[in-house]
Amino acid sequence: MLVPFQTIHNTIPYQFSVLIYLDMEFPEIGANCAFSDCRRLDFLPMKCAGCQGLFCKDHFVYSRHNCRNPGIQDKQVPICPLCNAIVPVRPGELPDERVGQHIDSACKSKPALELKGKIFPNACSVPKCKKREAVDLACARCGLNYCLSHRNELDHNCQGRQRNSINQRRISAAGAAAIFRAVFQNQQPARPKNNSAAPSSATHTQPSSDEARALQEEEDRQLALALSASLVDSAPTPPRRPSQLRNSSCVIS
Repeated sequence: MLVPFQTIHNTIPYQFSVLIYLDMEFPEIGANCAFSDCRRLDFLPMKCAGCQGLFCKDHFVYSRHNCRNPGIQDKQVPICPLCNAIVPVRPGELPDERVGQHIDSACKSKPALELKGKIFPNACSVPKCKKREAVDLACARCGLNYCLSHRNELDHNCQGRQRNSINQRRISAAGAAAIFRAVFQNQQPARPKNNSAAPSSATHTQPSSDEARALQEEEDRQLALALSASLVDSAPTPPRRPSQLRNSSCVIS
C-alpha cells in the first residue's frame, strides 16, 4: 500500500520527502553512494575500477573515497594525430606531453618532418644519431656539429682537424698513385708479338734482370715523387702572421 505524498510531506522535511517517494515508486533505480560519509542516492552511480564500489559523481574519483586499490587506474593509450601511431605512456606521465615528444622526435609524418627541418636544422655528426638541435653546437677541436648528448669531445671520440686532413691526404695519395701507374703504363712502348719466332729468339727479346731491376727502381722513384707532391698539395697552409703581412706589403724604393 502506498502512502499518500501529502502525508509524507507533512510528517518529514521536504528535502527528504521527494527521495523517499521516488524510492518507494522506483526502488530498483539508482543506488546509494558507497562512501560512508555520503550515502547519497544517485540515479546514475559510477562503478570504481579499483574497489568495484558504486559512488556518486562527487566521490567516484580514487582519492575522494579512499580507494583500497589506488594503483589500478585507467590506462590511456593516446594516438598521434599526424601519423596515427600509438604512443606508449608510462604511469605518472601526461598523455599530451608524450604525444608532443613523439612529434618532436619519432613522428614520420610529412608535416612533422618539415617542421623539424625548419626548427632543428643542425644534425648530429655522430653515426646512427638522428638528433637535431635548434642551435649550432660545433666542436672547437674538429669543427663538426653535434647534439647535446655528443657535444663533449669524449662523447663523440674527437679526432681533431689533423685526423681529417690525414684522411684527405691518404685519398689524394692513392689517387695520385693510380694516375701515375696509368700514365707510366701508357708511356711504355708496345712490344710486337711474333708468334712465328723461335723460342730461342723470344728469350733474347726479354729484358735482363738488371734492366728489370732498374725499371722497377725508376717506377718506385716516380711513385714516391707523386706521393710527396700530393701530400704537399693537400697540406693546409698555415695562416700568415700580421708581421709577415706588413713585411710583404712594404715596398723598398
